[in-house]
Order: sequence, then structure tokens, then C-alpha cells
Amino acid sequence: MDRIGIKMRRKSCAAGGGGGMQLIESIVAIMVKCAAFNCRSGYRPTKQEEVMIDRGETPPCWKHIFTFPKKAEIRAQWVSNIRREDSGLNPDHSGVCELHFKPQDFVKGVAPRTKTERQRLRLKRDVIPATEKFFDEDTITDLDDLFNKLSTEMLPSGFRPVMMQLPGGEKLMTIKTEEFDEVTGLPIILSNVTIYANLNFVIHGNGEQLSLRKVADITATPGQFSTLGEVLNVMARVKSLVADTNDHLEAAANMLDALVDHGVEDEVRLVATFATEQLRLVSKPLHGRRYSSFLLGNAVVWDRTSPKLYRMMHNCALFCLPHPRTLRRLTSALRMESGLDGATMTYLGMRVAKLEPRERLVNLAMDEVYTAQSVEMAGGRVYGETAGVVTKTLFCTHINSVAGKYEDIVSMLPVPHVSKNDIETTFSKVLQALTELGYKVVSVTTDNHRTNQSWHNSLGRNGRHPEFILNPYFADEDHIYTMYDTVHFFKNMYYGLLKHKTLTVP
Repeated sequence: MDRIGIKMRRKSCAAGGGGGMQLIESIVAIMVKCAAFNCRSGYRPTKQEEVMIDRGETPPCWKHIFTFPKKAEIRAQWVSNIRREDSGLNPDHSGVCELHFKPQDFVKGVAPRTKTERQRLRLKRDVIPATEKFFDEDTITDLDDLFNKLSTEMLPSGFRPVMMQLPGGEKLMTIKTEEFDEVTGLPIILSNVTIYANLNFVIHGNGEQLSLRKVADITATPGQFSTLGEVLNVMARVKSLVADTNDHLEAAANMLDALVDHGVEDEVRLVATFATEQLRLVSKPLHGRRYSSFLLGNAVVWDRTSPKLYRMMHNCALFCLPHPRTLRRLTSALRMESGLDGATMTYLGMRVAKLEPRERLVNLAMDEVYTAQSVEMAGGRVYGETAGVVTKTLFCTHINSVAGKYEDIVSMLPVPHVSKNDIETTFSKVLQALTELGYKVVSVTTDNHRTNQSWHNSLGRNGRHPEFILNPYFADEDHIYTMYDTVHFFKNMYYGLLKHKTLTVP
């Protein structure tokens, strides 16, 4: 295939004139193309290369192309080095051109049959393309490099690159097309590509910022240039783009993002965050919307506060909100399972196995921790609500060794408020689990809140607080002493003294 292309090229050069252009279609049709990333060897010549062909010169796109080797190991290395480990590559119908090999990779000298100097390039056995020679001419390193390369290129019609400097000293480049207003005589920018020092870029059409999604298929990294070819292709695309409704919405959202990033009051930040998400959601199809944890958490609270009002908000055209069924699916993951979960049982089982017998004698403490009344999204689940009510309390159980330094958290139950039934259910489940694991609960302590007093009194006869109860999950029915912790005694005395300003000692 390579030999045919060379013969045709020679005939074209010999013929000269218009014969070259008639030959281009035939060469492109039969020539094997280079499969290397961003390589143009074997593809249709550019306008500059077409001029070279008409003049009888050899264009850069005409290079010797070598087919992939048959050996599986060597072929895999070729594919890796040319950065084409994708499903779109078919090695049986493509090759790699001479640009990607080092000079020492080629067979040189006299051909054994003809006894003349070799006219056609030939690779040595089992050589591999050089990774460092991937189109060094096309790769751009910074703005100065890009500007120098653009000055030697034939740019899309009307485009002109201009280097500028920001007040802080940072460089940027604008590549723009302009026309003059006949009335004012001032230039009007029609299309523009602005490139920053880190090679990130933005695009504009008729003064409106355009979404980078419109050129996402051109660049290897979204929103950033890496090669000269990407810059030229984006310029050609931008010239035909017109700002649409989605571009206007995205521009408004970006302005609000900048407002939030500059640090504003919490009220303004929350409103701007909500408005930004709404602007981006309205431009997406209904089934393609992805809601943030911020919006999902607030939506759950609104739905729990008034389901009817939330349905009205969802059905009206003023808001883009998740469907009530979506909220039910998220919150259905929050359910109280019987007993302790498997992960907690496994962890406590590992801990108790390393304890001495005396360290397994533990006190079970139960207390509540007050939290912010809010709902949060984490790991695809909603936390902060139970049975459709937003919680503000964590009822926690904790064990500590009465004859050692060992201590552990056992459970945390989110509840709107702690009731006597919550205490009874939690105490029974935790006591059973600890006993089965090998702990020996010798006492249980709480503060002397009215709810805890009610639970303590329910354990004894005639509604009186007993000194101890029997462990129903232990064969010998060991005693479990019930008491209020001394810390809360002193705390109550302190707050009582602050409130009444007097202390009466019996």
C-alpha cells in the first residue's frame, strides 16, 4: 500500500500543474492512515499541502506508513505507545507513520538484491514507536509557543491572534474575528477564543459566552488545549456557533458562581447557590437532571413539612425540584433494624475477644445528644429524619469497663425526641447483643431527666425505682444495678443554684 502511494506521488510530481489535485482523491482512498493520536499522515491534505502538491513538492502528510506487527506482544506495545488504547482502533486496517520512530529504528545501507542504496524505508525487527516523538510540532507548551505556531499557520478566515496582559501580569491570548460598525466606526467582535496561561479557554459568539460542551468533542481535555490542531478546529467551529437559550442560562449561572466564590453573606450565598442550580437544571431534559445534596436535603424537609405544598411547588413551572417519589425512595433507606447491625456486632466481637475477664464487666450508659434539626445527603442516602419526621436528637449508648480503661460507643439512634418507649427498646436490644457477645453488664446509668426517671420507675414494682434488675439474657440472671450518674447530680445542683440563688441542705 505504501509503495503504491509513492509511485502515484512521483507521477504527480512529474506531471505537475493540475494533475496533482486530480490525484489527491485516489491517494486518500487507497493509502493506509496513521493511527497515532493527533497524527495526520495519510489523511486528506490541507489547503497549504494542496498548494505544495500542485508545485510538485512532497507535503508533510505523505509519510511512509508501517502496518502493525503480527506478534501480539509487540502489537500491544505499539498500541500503548501511540496512545490509542481505545475500542475505535482497528490495527488490521491502519498503521504508524515514520514520524513516530527514531532514526536508528530504520534499516539503512545497500539492498542485498539490487546492490544499490535503499530507496524505501524499512523498519528493523520488533522495534517500537517512540513515545516522546508524538507530534512535538503540534503539541503546545505555553501561550508563547502557541502564538509562534499560529503565526506560521493558515488560520480560518478572518481570525487574528492577539497577545494581552492582565493587570496582575498574567498573559492571555485572544483569537478573534471582527467587523466594523458603519455608523460608529468601532470594531465589533463576532467570534472569539480566549486562552489563559494554563491553556484553559473560553469561547464567545456575538458577545455571548458559549458553552464549552459545543466543542467538547474536539479537545482531549474539556476546556483546555494541548495541541495546535485542537486550537484550529475550535476556531473553525466557533465561527459557525450562535448563542442559544442554554448559553444564556449558563452565563448567568457562571456569574452567580463567581459571586459565591468571592465570599458573601450566608443569606446571599444560599440564595445564589439555589438560583445557580435552578438555572442549570432548567436547561436539562426532565430525566437527565441530577440534583445536588443541598437541594435534595432541603426538598426532603419541605416535603415533610407540607407534602401538599411540595407537590404544588413541584408541579408549577417556577422550580426544578425532584419528584416526591424520588424523595420517598431516598428516605426509605432509613429504617430501624431489629438489634444492632452486622458491622457493629462484628466490631464489638473483635474487641471483646481481646479483653481480660475483669475488663468485660461493663457499665451501660445511655444519654441523648442534641443536634441541628436538618436533613443531609451522604452516600446516596438521606440522614436526619425518622418515620417522616426531621430529627434533632441522637439517643446514644456507651459502655465502659468498671475494672479497666476499655470503652466503646455501641449505638446512636436518631429520634425527634427521646421517649420512654425508645429507652425500653434500645436498652433491651443493646443488653441482649452485649450479653450474647460475652460482655457482662453490671450497671446501667442515665441522667435524672423526667423521661429517664419514668423508665427507671417502670423497672420496679409499684412504679418505684429498683436498686437492681435481673439480666433476662444471662443464664444466671446476674444483677444489673440501675442508677443516675453523679455528674448530672452536680450539674443539677449547679443550675439549681444559678436559678434560685440559694442552696438548701437537709
